[in-house]
Amino acid sequence: MQNTALIKKYSELICRVLDGEEILISTEFDLSDKGTYTGGFFAVSKDKICVIENGSIILVENIKSLDKVFCQEYNGSGILEADALSGRKLLARFSMEYIEEFNIVADVINDIIAGDFISVNETAFENEKVCPHCGKPAAPPPPPKGLR
Repeated sequence: MQNTALIKKYSELICRVLDGEEILISTEFDLSDKGTYTGGFFAVSKDKICVIENGSIILVENIKSLDKVFCQEYNGSGILEADALSGRKLLARFSMEYIEEFNIVADVINDIIAGDFISVNETAFENEKVCPHCGKPAAPPPPPKGLR
């Protein structure tokens, strides 16, 4: 899940903060920590979280300092929080439009924390054969006659 248009827009800021690390997952968000509407961008590398709001970096967090990240749903909005060595931290606030994206972000960060994250190349399934009618993966060809 990458927002390539926003990555390009904020590439200079992101590269400076993430020291050239690959962005593993990113999304936009639309609420400030005070609950007002804003333009925001959230990016995660294997070591850091970078939060940009209205073109300025508002948070850089080292993932190693976090114990667990979780997404909480409220009436009409949600938040991404982390239990850290220094206490609970608010990482992002967003409207319900982004709840699914931030649930995935939380899962990815927790996998990184646990050492279980496996990077999947988004083009890995590019050449996979699919059914032209329904789009599901096509059944593999039958084995040769001698192996049936």
